[in-house]
Amino acid sequence: MLDAIAHGRAAAAAALEEVEEAARAREQQQRRRRGERDRRRRGGGGAGSSDLDSEDVLDLVAAEEADEDLGEGSDADYSGSDEGSEDDEAEDGSDEDGSWASGGERQGVGDEVVYLPRGHEAHLEASNDKASARPWLELRQRAAAAGGALREAEPCRVMAISYGIDDGTTIASLVLQLSDPACPMADRLFLADAPPPGVPEYVILRSRYDASVSRAWAVGERVQSFMSEHTPGAAAAAGGASDAEAEAEGGQWWDALVVSDARGHLPPREPLDDPYGCGGLWERYRIRWILGGGGDDGAQQQQQQQQQQLDLEQDVSPWELYPPGTTTAGALAEEPSRLPPAAAPRLMAAVKGARRQARWRVFSGTPAAEDAWPDEAGRPRPYNREVALPLGLDIMQARLARGYYRSPESFKADAQLVAINAA
Repeated sequence: MLDAIAHGRAAAAAALEEVEEAARAREQQQRRRRGERDRRRRGGGGAGSSDLDSEDVLDLVAAEEADEDLGEGSDADYSGSDEGSEDDEAEDGSDEDGSWASGGERQGVGDEVVYLPRGHEAHLEASNDKASARPWLELRQRAAAAGGALREAEPCRVMAISYGIDDGTTIASLVLQLSDPACPMADRLFLADAPPPGVPEYVILRSRYDASVSRAWAVGERVQSFMSEHTPGAAAAAGGASDAEAEAEGGQWWDALVVSDARGHLPPREPLDDPYGCGGLWERYRIRWILGGGGDDGAQQQQQQQQQQLDLEQDVSPWELYPPGTTTAGALAEEPSRLPPAAAPRLMAAVKGARRQARWRVFSGTPAAEDAWPDEAGRPRPYNREVALPLGLDIMQARLARGYYRSPESFKADAQLVAINAA
């Protein structure tokens, strides 16, 4: 087990080095492009000139490269029948990958996120994890050396993700780059393990963070929260609302009432004026899950229900709360997509076409959790004990159908992972 964890974190460290090298190469490429663009402008531009900046060009190139890597999907190599094909099976957008990402906020390469050092520290303390890296310690030292301070929340960009296995559970290590110019360590890269399922998120999408801190919930107000199937206590509450997207995410929506606000005595505008520096946001609210069901209204029933209500109180952070009636699709739509408008259908056609080709058949379906292959001694060896994050083109197709990919980089990272897993 320790070897698997070490291997995953070594891969993350190697990814960090690669990202740093890629960042230097990208900066040089951008300088060359800016120089070329300036020369064209000095020369009068012409019909072929473009108003796209280097970021727009790089995004489009990434989408085109991913499209070309997967091929155009000719049927010439496909020897089977299209009846009951994998294409139809994935059309509903289901995404039962059983991965570390199921049931919570999921970070993809290229995403803008917010890192919460206090939440990361609270998770490691609660799990009595003394082995995992504590990146906030070095970040605090470096910030102090630069005459600043590490804030309660730091905007970052996900530059790379690597995976390892810890006691049969997939662990994702994120390469994050501090992205806010106001941070004294802006552009610095660091490693942080992503929160596993059922753990309060300490790396969350920036759009979710910004939307959540701009709204204060009143005590007694009804709210809604998405709870992973892995969250302790969530399954005990009755009346959880479900939709197809929620089931695909590995959880359900639950109703609750706000019981208390830890920032109730503090200036109400502080989170608006200083959203990343103000304190008191982590687990700001205490909520009580609303119990469903009916039955006898006798004293014993009421006493049992009161005890259940006490047991089902929980401290949560603002980004875990939504207005009543929120759907999974609505929550996911909070994060704007950076895919060019024509990219998603083109990538979908490429993935479908690739799944019809004989040379892609090994990549087409994602191995199930119980799948096993004989090792050299003929003993069955579970696939998911060797491969940290099983992934196939079927899941990529379902993710495209659901709008999961918010950037070309995220799609390309999945395509690369599929190939690595099959190597």
